[in-house]
Amino acid sequence: MINQRISDFHKIVASRHDFIISVAGHAWNRVKSKGEVLRIREFLSEKNKGVHTLNRWLPKLFIKSGFELKFAAILVHASPIVIPLKNFERDIPKDSLSANPELGDLNLVFIYMDRTKVVRCARSILYQAKQKRASNKEAISQGHQKYLYDHAQGFRYKDGKFANSKRRLPVASLRRRGMQYLFVSETPVQCSPVPSDNPAFIPWAESLFRFLLDAEGVIIASGIAKGNGWSKINEDLVTIFRDDNELKTHNISELASWFNDFKDPNHWYAKADEKSVGVSTLFVIVRDQKLPPDKNKRELQNKKIKTRISSK
Repeated sequence: MINQRISDFHKIVASRHDFIISVAGHAWNRVKSKGEVLRIREFLSEKNKGVHTLNRWLPKLFIKSGFELKFAAILVHASPIVIPLKNFERDIPKDSLSANPELGDLNLVFIYMDRTKVVRCARSILYQAKQKRASNKEAISQGHQKYLYDHAQGFRYKDGKFANSKRRLPVASLRRRGMQYLFVSETPVQCSPVPSDNPAFIPWAESLFRFLLDAEGVIIASGIAKGNGWSKINEDLVTIFRDDNELKTHNISELASWFNDFKDPNHWYAKADEKSVGVSTLFVIVRDQKLPPDKNKRELQNKKIKTRISSK
């Protein structure tokens, strides 16, 4: 049944292409800050623009068909510095030896829940943000950042909680789906999948539309990640953060559970602790009111909850 329900969701998205593009473009057009960090911060956090605008207009497209849609954002102050792992077919550029890249500036995460709010599937895109594209033939010019996104087999964290831990990046077509460059001062705001020297610039609004259709993004685990690949990277980025209630979260499911009160439109933004290191994240959360729970997933989630309670 889940495949049919996701197909139903995609049909609604496809039928409202122009409206979704218009709203997403308008959400960025109202952002007035200078510089990629401040522009992303304004997009995620301020009312009457950005995420707040997406929440005002897009959820109403889906509610009659039993889908509750919510956009939610977490602002993190510092991105992890990483050291690219060499791809043996390409040498690491000289500037990477003295300048290590940041992992990313914005993580876009799609989460699909059943009616009991259990995460059934998820995927994500990691963006490296710049103000402007380098040229029509090249997305960015910074060699160390290009190597990480375009060629590196993976990376290791330079310092912090995960210092020296190695992670593996997606390969081939999956990398194009999951790692992109974002140009926040272009009009309209644009993005392009890797590699940098073969760009395919499109408006970010169009990319969001494609993301909702599952034409972009790499699958991530809904629970505890195994291995050291894309799911583990996303788990790393869900940093332990604190709000006024000192909430702590450890994976995508727990974070989504905190944001998924669909009856409270004002509960859409959280600011991480100033000492936290991660990547600011924009969540696209869908709760399917007509999708019954998966018995196995519900039993597994209850078991994890009991385990955490008993360990306290």
